[in-house]
Amino acid sequence: MLIALHLIELGILRKPTLYLSDFFERNNGSYYDALTFVRERSDMDQWIIFFLSAVIQTAKKSKDTFERIIELRARYEKQIIDLGRRAKSAHKLLLHLFRMPAFKVVDAAQYLNASITATNRLIHEMENAGIIKEITGFSRNRIFVLHEYLELFKR
Repeated sequence: MLIALHLIELGILRKPTLYLSDFFERNNGSYYDALTFVRERSDMDQWIIFFLSAVIQTAKKSKDTFERIIELRARYEKQIIDLGRRAKSAHKLLLHLFRMPAFKVVDAAQYLNASITATNRLIHEMENAGIIKEITGFSRNRIFVLHEYLELFKR
């Protein structure tokens, strides 16, 4: 995290989009080997090579994820057009869901400044279109998610 913040301070990154910890966790053995080379042999070259490979792989993964987000958003926006008179509200909610991908009906109604009934209809249509998914199985206090979006971050 400190490295990402330092890169932001240097103006190399605008936001902390490089999540290097994931790479280090997945390559735990190599990570400790590289640190051991530095500690035992004062060999910074091994650490620099390992770290730069982490940056490269993480940047490629981040770029791929961003591209998939853009594709997903474009697909959803095409689907929303088919919602007719609810398309404007659906689009507003969709944009909000890319920032907050889990929500309750009451939260969506408040965000849209709409009635619970109208929001329930909109959510039902977005669910039928496959854009959102209900995850609790409850009839009350249901939670919906932008499921395909969340899946992009599990890779």
